[in-house]
Amino acid sequence: MRVNGSLLPQFNGKGVVVLGKVLNVDPNGMSVTLRTSDGKTINLVFNQPLMENLEGIVEVHGTCSGSQVHIESYYMLPIDTIENFDMDAYDQAVQLIHSTENAWIVH
Repeated sequence: MRVNGSLLPQFNGKGVVVLGKVLNVDPNGMSVTLRTSDGKTINLVFNQPLMENLEGIVEVHGTCSGSQVHIESYYMLPIDTIENFDMDAYDQAVQLIHSTENAWIVH
């Protein structure tokens, strides 16, 4: 389920997709600090050290554990797309998805 930082606590123990800007990579490569689409700061935890430079905007897939996400996979947006990416619009879409019980059912 696509979430922002504010929604994470509601999905503890569940699979989530989070998008945000990399703020800091721990020197050991096992964790990253991310600013989510709604401006919250969360910690991403990896099972193995990162083997590449992680920067810019990333989408992560993993399991929520409090204000942390244990990463199963991630996708780094191409650097040339970052300056045109509208993080506010993305966050509004995430909020819209959660504004109804099931946004995909039409009555």
